[in-house]
Amino acid sequence: MKTLLTWLVLAFADGPQVEVATLSGQQKVGELVAVNGKEWKLRTSSGEESIAANEILTATWPGAPTKVEIAPLELKLVDGSRLGVTQATLEGDWITVESASLGKQKLARTTIANLRLGTPTGPIEQSWSDLTQREKTQDMLVIRKNDVLDFVEGVVGKITPSDVQILLDGEPVTVKREKVFGVVVFQRGAANQKPIGSLDLVNGDKLFARSVALSNGEFQVTLPTGGEAKVPLAQVRRVDFSLGKLTWLGDLKPRDMKHDFILMDGLPEYGVDRSLLGERLRVGDKFFDRGVWIHSKTRLKYRLEGDYSRFQAWMGIQSSHTGNVHVEFLADGQKLMEADVLAGAKAPQRVDLDLKGKFVLEVVVDYGDDGDDIGDHLTLGDARLTK
Repeated sequence: MKTLLTWLVLAFADGPQVEVATLSGQQKVGELVAVNGKEWKLRTSSGEESIAANEILTATWPGAPTKVEIAPLELKLVDGSRLGVTQATLEGDWITVESASLGKQKLARTTIANLRLGTPTGPIEQSWSDLTQREKTQDMLVIRKNDVLDFVEGVVGKITPSDVQILLDGEPVTVKREKVFGVVVFQRGAANQKPIGSLDLVNGDKLFARSVALSNGEFQVTLPTGGEAKVPLAQVRRVDFSLGKLTWLGDLKPRDMKHDFILMDGLPEYGVDRSLLGERLRVGDKFFDRGVWIHSKTRLKYRLEGDYSRFQAWMGIQSSHTGNVHVEFLADGQKLMEADVLAGAKAPQRVDLDLKGKFVLEVVVDYGDDGDDIGDHLTLGDARLTK
């Protein structure tokens, strides 16, 4: 029997394992074997299972690489997609880029929001962000002068490995590429189709998608701008279909917050997506990319407006931390759940609350049995409100 079990484990561990989270709160783990617009198929230890595509919230590959080389250039598309690229040229109506994750891609000029050619350091990063969001009526050629960004407006005609050409007041001007920090492209009323989700890649790239299918170990992605991309499965860290289906608790600002410091005054009351010490959220052996942590003796209230049906999360004390807390969850003043949460747990506790017709969610984190707040802060991993 032991030999048979060992064979079964090995048989279903050939491909990278994916964790699929559904709207109903289920977690499925297995090897991804097929994807189309209607369903995803997984090969699990109990056989092949199908999951309706419209029921999937996220698919995460926990074994994906976490340390990758960051590309020197960055291309952003009008649909919000972000690509780190190593080379980029523009000629006529097309931009050609080289991406570590996608290889060589040729995209229409009408899909481009901006192209960063320089390295953002210190205040430059914020300056570049501000310029990309600035209202404009023409393209912007952005020049770096020490720690300051300046720009001229015109029509960018060509980007080569050595130069950038721009039409200024009807006159063509050529600028050495090494002097150009980036280009912001003016798009007149770019029409995008609504994405169904996004792909987060291991190198930090993000691709929004209008459709996703799997063929020969590659995701075939149709972009909202109309372009297409092929993404090797090994380059994908997470596929997120939560758009319009859920709201991450960390994305909501509490309507009201009350905190009573007794021993450890001056600490933050709560934080988003990272622990008090800046670590990735973790309870036991389970890691979370999204979530919140809440210090003991804190009460948070969130306005729901009756828009959500469930609140779901994984709950525990951050791994490697001490402390314990008593937690209560209330909706419109009615207590839905309470629990004592202790440090050192091997696995997080599940929170799954019915919020149909509720208008206010309240999370109360109090001291545990030790009666103090030394090391006490609760982690709520993958904390989300679903429609």
